[in-house]
Amino acid sequence: MTHKILLVTNNEKKCKELESLLNNPKLTVKRYSDIIGKTLDIEETGDTFEENAIIKAKALLAYPQQIKNCIIVADDSGIEVDALNKEPGVYSARYGGPDLDDEGRCQYLLKNLGKSPNRNARFRCVIAVIINQELKLYTGSVEGTISHSMQGEKGFGYDPIFIPEGYTQSFAQLDYSIKSSISHRAKALEKFKEFISPK
Repeated sequence: MTHKILLVTNNEKKCKELESLLNNPKLTVKRYSDIIGKTLDIEETGDTFEENAIIKAKALLAYPQQIKNCIIVADDSGIEVDALNKEPGVYSARYGGPDLDDEGRCQYLLKNLGKSPNRNARFRCVIAVIINQELKLYTGSVEGTISHSMQGEKGFGYDPIFIPEGYTQSFAQLDYSIKSSISHRAKALEKFKEFISPK
């Protein structure tokens, strides 16, 4: 049996990563905008990753005919820095204001962290899934530290300043095969895949 997955994200790089992580012969992955015929401006008003992931997933329930027999998958994720009181957290994509790009947000975080000796941080991800009108949540996280400068060209978001525990290179330097096995998003999606296609 093949399951049809609808990804709820407007972030092109995140969408490609989700498609790659969900690569499975039993799963057909589609972008929600291709199915409903337009892009939605979903306001993330939640105070937690869980709340925002649910908001994104439920936004597609307004299109019952288009999403019929589909599994809705929505992700909310971000980085928490201990020395910054776990900021930026749910505001990771908007940290520093709407005019900043990924590099700008990384630099803004580094500036705020300064020379703090406590560089501990983590990426967290919550995947909200609606299947047969039932909501399920899957979570994943990866511990690490914040570097003192941007390192590497791969990945997106805060990858150039996050060094996962057990490694000396940032997510933006590590080979994708490594990141895809240890990342917060990979861990959350693995739990979902085990549910949808048990071995």
